Amino acid sequence: MESATSTLQGLDDGLTARRSRLLHLAATAGVSLVLIVALLGWFGPRSATLVATIGPHRMTVEYPAITRSGVPAPFRVRIEQEQDFTGPVRIAVSDSFYEEFDFQNWYPNPATEIGEIDRVVYEFDPPAGNRFEVSLDARTGPGQLGGKESYTAQLLSETGDVLVSIDFETLVVP
Repeated sequence: MESATSTLQGLDDGLTARRSRLLHLAATAGVSLVLIVALLGWFGPRSATLVATIGPHRMTVEYPAITRSGVPAPFRVRIEQEQDFTGPVRIAVSDSFYEEFDFQNWYPNPATEIGEIDRVVYEFDPPAGNRFEVSLDARTGPGQLGGKESYTAQLLSETGDVLVSIDFETLVVP
């Protein structure tokens, strides 16, 4: 005995089935593209270097351009000048930099550290010669949800005047 109810009733027609297959294919391709880009390391972490020269002073800043929460974030500042250093080296960094990054220590350690309204000023003993380099052992702070932040690193004179300034941005990805 045949039933009057068809088992094909209510199923999608050919056009709807084709659309579903195309949508599934596009979603699979999109996820595959994201995975390939991630495997190639294009989502970070990545460091960048900026250089500024004003008069006899040359400042190089290596900073985390793209990073993730909990990942090491290299930060280095190198100062070169025409003459040997005769006094302390003063470097200022935006105080907001320390809200995004957990830092362990400077290498070498500063002789003094002064917190100002929008920056932290570090004073280092004068190095032998005309080149000074300092590294910050830091990691991107845990729980950073992402976003782009701008910071400034400055070389200061002994009286606090800005000799060289470099603005840089860091993108924190989830």
